[in-house]
Amino acid sequence: MIEDFGDSKKQIMYEDGLPFARGILKLDDDSADIVMFSPPLWGGEIYSDDKLQSINLFKDFKIWKYDFVYKSLEVLWSKLKPGGFYFKV
Repeated sequence: MIEDFGDSKKQIMYEDGLPFARGILKLDDDSADIVMFSPPLWGGEIYSDDKLQSINLFKDFKIWKYDFVYKSLEVLWSKLKPGGFYFKV
């Protein structure tokens, strides 16, 4: 994906779990040109039984929606430069 967007030396992909992703939280606000987010579907995409999976951290849909999805979006939007691009993939 990085190669598709140009110079790989100017791009960083963080794969930490949001909304607690240390690498992303360390970024300055308003510093990213593009942010992408691909949240799993509640109960529809269970990648593993790992205790850090969102389905295990947030036990019901309402908590998952507010404490995972909405908080993750807040983190990403805070890092996005004015005029930047957000993609949900």
